[in-house]
Amino acid sequence: MRVTIAGRHMDVSDELKAWVEKKVKRFPKFYSREPLHCEVVLDNENESRKAVEIKYHSGGKVFVAKYESVDFSTAIDKAVEKMEHQLRRFEDKISKHKGRE
Repeated sequence: MRVTIAGRHMDVSDELKAWVEKKVKRFPKFYSREPLHCEVVLDNENESRKAVEIKYHSGGKVFVAKYESVDFSTAIDKAVEKMEHQLRRFEDKISKHKGRE
């Protein structure tokens, strides 16, 4: 899976990139389709507002999670948590769907 990490209004440090990459590499565990690409945008609008947007492209679908906080660690954790919840719900929906017989 390809992971793209970009910073808006900031330069992203190598350790922050590594930490984000480690977090998003867990997504295929929650949604078993072919993972294609994950885009993460870290936005430093001002000192009291840090935003994270994650777009996960997998199995012909695009999942999006956004979160804003006062620091990046909280924003990243909450956005990853939201994405994992979306992927789990979608996987459950597909696996429990009964098709035609």
